[in-house]
Order: sequence, then C-alpha cells, then structure tokens
Amino acid sequence: MIPKTEIDRRISDVLEPYHRAIDVELERVRALHGAACLVSSHTFQDRKRAIADVVLGTQNGASARAALRDAVAGVARHFGFTVALEEPFRGGWSLTRHAR
Repeated sequence: MIPKTEIDRRISDVLEPYHRAIDVELERVRALHGAACLVSSHTFQDRKRAIADVVLGTQNGASARAALRDAVAGVARHFGFTVALEEPFRGGWSLTRHAR
C-alpha cells in the first residue's frame, strides 16, 4: 500500500502541475480560435470482452456536443479504427476537470 504522504506528494508534484498545464493550453487555444477540444487518450485492456479501438466518452454528452463527438469518431473510422460511444468508458477525471 502506498503511504498517504506519497499519494499527497504525487498529487502535488505530478497531477496538479499536469492539469494546470492543460488548463493553460486550453485557454491559449480558446483565445486564439474561440474553442478548444481536449482529447484524453489512454491504453486499456479488458480480457473479458472485446473493446473498440477508440472509445469516445463525453460523460453522456455533458462534456461535448454530439456533433463534435461524431466528428472525432469519423476521423478515427476514416483511419480504420473501430469506435464505441460512451461504453465501456464514458469519461472521467480529465473531463470533469476541464470540460465546459
């Protein structure tokens, strides 16, 4: 088990600076273009079921309009990736923290 002091250090030294940097970049892009799109990508594996190559989670539409989600899905499909929407992952901390 990781000690609480180490968890707190990792949050302070790694997680928070990382998310502050994302905030700064999103604001820069919004100022330049009027909008920004954050795509948070991860690798994952589920040995119990097949998962699409790309899973687009928008917290059931709370973090992105369907048109934007569908445009990103279209790009992924264009390059031969299989795409799932909201399942099995609907989005997590990055969307909660950065979505508008």
